Amino acid sequence: MIILNNGRIKQGEFAAVLGPSGAGKTTFLVSLAGKCTLPSEGTVMVNDTNVRDLHAVEMVPQFEVFFDGLSVIEHLVFMLLSNPQILISDEPTSGLDSYNASLVISALKKLSKSGKIVICSIHQPSCDIFREFNSLMLIAEGKMVFHGSLDECKAVFESINLHCPLNYNPAEFYIRAVSNQSEGYVEKIMESYHDRSLEYDGTSLDTSLGHIQL
Repeated sequence: MIILNNGRIKQGEFAAVLGPSGAGKTTFLVSLAGKCTLPSEGTVMVNDTNVRDLHAVEMVPQFEVFFDGLSVIEHLVFMLLSNPQILISDEPTSGLDSYNASLVISALKKLSKSGKIVICSIHQPSCDIFREFNSLMLIAEGKMVFHGSLDECKAVFESINLHCPLNYNPAEFYIRAVSNQSEGYVEKIMESYHDRSLEYDGTSLDTSLGHIQL
């Protein structure tokens, strides 16, 4: 399973990780946090330092690891006690109504605006919540299919004649497209995205993850 061959996440980025169920989103996030226990190859660097050698990254897992009575916000507060440069959250809005989901996303976005890197997988986001992110990571079949801005994603999809209908949720459209294996869209999207080059200044999370054995 190849999660990500190469990539860079910039300071202040608020990234949504999208993909069909079983695509590898949680494995990807755990690997970014340096907490993957599966046999794997590759490195994750924070400003040229291996993520395993520092405490700049904190992760809020999908399943409760503190106390059953804690809310999502309270879990986030615990993670922020160490003032991490990078916060990773696995499906922070799962099980929440639209109002509380919006509150959580607003809190995470505020953290990214303070200069932190915030990455979270998101399950079936509403259009309003999806638009709060300034970056999208699309994962399918254990591969990073796309990473860039929402506008860039729209352009990549349209370049292979995949146009999101008006009044349709873009997040759902992207997930449905990469779930359709018979059409070969994953390979087409990756080919269109492949030659993009990214250059950023400031704090960054560099990834070069190879195979993760499942």
